[in-house]
Amino acid sequence: MALGQLLLAVLLMAAIAQSPMASIAIYPSGYAHVAICEPVTASYQVNISLIGRPEGLTVIYSNGSPVPYTVSNGSVLLTPDANGTVCVNYYTFSIVVKNPIAWSANFTTPYAAELILPYNSSLVYMNSAPAGASVVNDTLILDLTPGHWDISYVMPPPSTAPPPIGVPGRPSSAYTYWDIAAVAAIAAVAVAVVAAIRMGRGMRRGPSTARDPDDRIIEFLRRSGGSATEAEIRRALVIPKTTCWRAIKRLEREGKVRIEKRDKENVVHLG
Repeated sequence: MALGQLLLAVLLMAAIAQSPMASIAIYPSGYAHVAICEPVTASYQVNISLIGRPEGLTVIYSNGSPVPYTVSNGSVLLTPDANGTVCVNYYTFSIVVKNPIAWSANFTTPYAAELILPYNSSLVYMNSAPAGASVVNDTLILDLTPGHWDISYVMPPPSTAPPPIGVPGRPSSAYTYWDIAAVAAIAAVAVAVVAAIRMGRGMRRGPSTARDPDDRIIEFLRRSGGSATEAEIRRALVIPKTTCWRAIKRLEREGKVRIEKRDKENVVHLG
């Protein structure tokens, strides 16, 4: 199952107990997938605030049916015609930035949120302690309360000897070994608490470790009979042009696809 589909499935289950609920999955490129799910009542207008500037936004019921909507001042406005759960699903480049030392996720969420950091990344700074944390398949998942969050992480993990680390708004000289140790201690306690809670209620399913968008491209090509143009892939999967082309070239180097130039257009075939 693709990561976006998995996030929606998790949020649909969470929305039953908590309304609304957001999930933010950050990819190694800094691109982020955001899903916000909320139970709705027919004929009552709903205003869902967005986290970051959206790209490729869709709004659907839990059964996959589309929901008419408008976007205004950073919010999705809709009037549902049936009872159920509505999910707003989109990508954004606006909440993560790269500085010379680390990546920084900086955003405000009006909802309780689940933040999924990139696979095998290491947390180095948070402006506040999370409500909970867990590690699934070397992927750190943070449970965040509503409010403003400033979170820094590095990829790949730092060496065992702590390097001088700086984060936005804080000089490297002020960020010491004990700062790193304090963050690690907070994360360890949070992981222990969440693990104890989940032992009682059952472990929730972790995020997919499949590469994105590589596996989504392969899956789309299979559904499309083994071939599709680059433009068709971008439109169907809502992937930026540069990101899509890099993924296709990566798959070509691995022998999973081959590229054919046809009438000034790239046609991608399964290898």
